[in-house]
Formats: sequence, structure tokens, C-alpha cells
Amino acid sequence: MIKLNAFQTNIHAQYNFLKGGAIERLIKSIKKEDLTDHNALVGNAKSTFTPKRGFLNNHNSVKHRVEEKLFFPNLEITNSWCNVQGEHSTLNFHRHPDSIISGIIFLQVDDKSSKLYFQNPNNIYVKCDDDMCITPEPGLLLMWPSWLAHGSGEDKNMSTERIIVSFNTYFRKETNA
Repeated sequence: MIKLNAFQTNIHAQYNFLKGGAIERLIKSIKKEDLTDHNALVGNAKSTFTPKRGFLNNHNSVKHRVEEKLFFPNLEITNSWCNVQGEHSTLNFHRHPDSIISGIIFLQVDDKSSKLYFQNPNNIYVKCDDDMCITPEPGLLLMWPSWLAHGSGEDKNMSTERIIVSFNTYFRKETNA
């Protein structure tokens, strides 16, 4: 009998995807009036999320750099937003429906920032305690299949201000020339 490896899930990471000046430009472009409550965020946290808007549309160079890294063909970023978390906030476990690949760029994080946990998809039938945990670093880009549940679990953010950009993708619309 042979052993087959099934249901392996890859999470793609690029450390130092963004650096100093690019990170600062993104942070400075977040409009405080666009930050509102979001049901995935608990406590002292706000988001610019709206289904039809794209934060990265105002930052085309970053958007295109991310799209070049997408590991599935013919995808484009369809929406993007920022989350700003304060002390004692958490991110509920959730998935991103209507997306193929989802991702995050950590902009402002430190040693007190909550980690990002990915739930083992095999725990539907059996409790699995082997969730994957990523420690955030400024400029880190992560991408994963959108059906993969992620959040901060019970890990509370203790940073004064933890700032990230998230995005979803879908298949590029064909244009007839």
C-alpha cells in the first residue's frame, strides 16, 4: 500500500515585499472617515472594507506587484481594504467567499501584534490542534486559497496600532478586442 498526500494547502509568503517608503505611503493614504466597524473585527478595530471598493486601486504599482505574485493564472484583485486594530482587539475566524486567492500585506506591526492563524481544514470532522500560525512582520505578503479559515483566534492584539491591507481576487474578465 502507498501513502498519498491529500488536501495539502499552500500559503505563499514573501518577506519584505514592501519596504519603508511604500509602507508609509499606504498608511498615510488611509482615510480615517472611511474606517468603520466590521463583523470580523472585535473590540478596538475598524476597517475600510466595502464589497465594491478597492483600496489598492489608488496604489496601482503595489496592486500590480501583488497580481504578478498570484500563483493561479488569470486572476486580478477585485477588492481590497485596510484593517486598523488597537489594543485588545481580535479578528474572528472567517473565509472569503466569492474569491479565489485572498491575501494580506502587513504594514504596521510589532512584537505585540496578534498573529494570524490558519485553521486546519481537516478539523471539520476531527478536532485538529495543529493550526498554522504566522508572526507578522512589516512588509510581509501572504496569499492563500480563499476557502481557508483564518483569524487571530484567542490571540489579542496588544499593539497600539496594527495596520494591514487585505485583498481578494477573481478571474480576469475577458475583453473582446
